[in-house]
Amino acid sequence: MSIAKSVFTLFLGLVLMAGMSPVIVSARPAMPSEGPAAAAQPAPEITARVALAVDLTNGLQLFNRDGDASVAPASTVKIVTALVARAILNLDEEIIIDQRDLVLDEDYSKMGLELGDIVTVRALLYGTLLSSGGDAALALARAAGQRLDPATGDPVRRFVDEMNAYGVRNGMLGSHFSNPVGIDADDSYMAARDLVRATEQVLDDWELAQIVATPEITVAAGGPNAREIYLFSTNQLVLNGESFGIKTGTTEVAGECLVNVTRMGDHTVVTVIMGSQDRYADTQALLDAVGQRYNFVSLGVGASSLGATDELAGLGLAFPIRRTITMTPDQAATLTYELQLSNVRSPRGKSGVVVFRAAEREVLRLPVYSTEPAG
Repeated sequence: MSIAKSVFTLFLGLVLMAGMSPVIVSARPAMPSEGPAAAAQPAPEITARVALAVDLTNGLQLFNRDGDASVAPASTVKIVTALVARAILNLDEEIIIDQRDLVLDEDYSKMGLELGDIVTVRALLYGTLLSSGGDAALALARAAGQRLDPATGDPVRRFVDEMNAYGVRNGMLGSHFSNPVGIDADDSYMAARDLVRATEQVLDDWELAQIVATPEITVAAGGPNAREIYLFSTNQLVLNGESFGIKTGTTEVAGECLVNVTRMGDHTVVTVIMGSQDRYADTQALLDAVGQRYNFVSLGVGASSLGATDELAGLGLAFPIRRTITMTPDQAATLTYELQLSNVRSPRGKSGVVVFRAAEREVLRLPVYSTEPAG
């Protein structure tokens, strides 16, 4: 089960009385919903034209500044390049690098490929996503485009057509692709919300999720100049161990861009910064603002659960599961619990529930089971 799907997938949005906002329990609806009381907090001070934060665990939109605007994506477009190539090519098949893969000038980042290199698709994905190699992206696009249409005279163009078809199929309505690298062009743009969709697809793929979370790696290149190529993530937050993905991008038109994934409580949160003057400072400011606006309250196994876990242990009972509620600090301050235990208890059997309430309204109930051994 993928990182993003290893959480409770039943959506529970409960609107509290007296004008209070919804409390969200782990879920993942198709489109992000607005977070509770987001407008009540001041906006973070960031330089980015576009900023978006979404809790992938429950689909809750945590912050939005022009998240649906179509803007230049720079190398963040390589997320889609990798997704499309991954769907067409086998990870262990080998690609021979030719001159068409080596046409980018020194202004573009590269994996370090040479003419005649023999590298696996997996290695090219590392080169595309980790070191943001335009040469690796072009090699993937050429090989995949040729696979889609062996008779084509322009396999990269065929691949770009497939990228656009992929975007339509996956609801990326604010995006259009003209190249697999992220070169600035009038007909090449993405919306931050579409990058969230693409990120979710990456995290749903175990191999790609591992790639984007890797700080550094050495891959093999065969051929006339057989050697090892050292790659490291262009995302400083991954290198620092503060993140598990996924992609940077910078061009003159796009400015600094960063799609980043981190954990807040038990939840997976993706942030997108586009058109920034300092993507890392902006990302940190956005995460700080989210942390001030929301509490990610874990309840059940491995959590104190407001003291319920210890109280249950004293009764020979325990939670079998763990859930996380996203709520405002004001809501979290009103959180209480009530044990509702059955009169008849069977070994290892369900013995009742714990009801959690915020502002005296129920927001979650968890089953409890006896820890007494059967027989």
